[in-house]
Amino acid sequence: MARPEVLRRVLRLRELQEEQSRLMLEAAAAERMRMERVMESAVQLQVSGRRSFLSAVLAADGPGRVGGNFDQQQGGSLKEQIAPQLAAAEIKVGQQRAEFLSRRTERRQVVILIENEQALADTAIERRTQQILDDWYGRRAQKEMQRRDAVTRARSISKSTTESESATKGDSTSLL
Repeated sequence: MARPEVLRRVLRLRELQEEQSRLMLEAAAAERMRMERVMESAVQLQVSGRRSFLSAVLAADGPGRVGGNFDQQQGGSLKEQIAPQLAAAEIKVGQQRAEFLSRRTERRQVVILIENEQALADTAIERRTQQILDDWYGRRAQKEMQRRDAVTRARSISKSTTESESATKGDSTSLL
């Protein structure tokens, strides 16, 4: 049976580890969100460059076409740079989530151990209390039986004494 103080310390340690893991998960999720926003801005840049290029082609605007084409290429280049970083961020979030769930499971196991230890201690206390009550009632019943036996013996002794006295008196009257 583990000592409750040790289990409480282990629980505190598991809570701290779980909290640290949760914070790391939140940081990884925030990084993934940042990468998603950068990816969205790259897609927006690429789309706006394409629109700008098409409107410049229709308007026969040479510098507008060059600017639109440049924005489109820059957005595509940024997307290519961000895609591996976003994939790595997704993997990291998955790993951090698995670690967090593992830490949570470890903490719950310690909580269950503490609850089981408390239940065992409560059961032992209830058993001791019941044993004390059983002993008290047993002694009480035994004393009651001894008292009854003593009264019965006293009555039988008294009865036998009375009978022997009357038998003795009966013998003495017959002698007369």
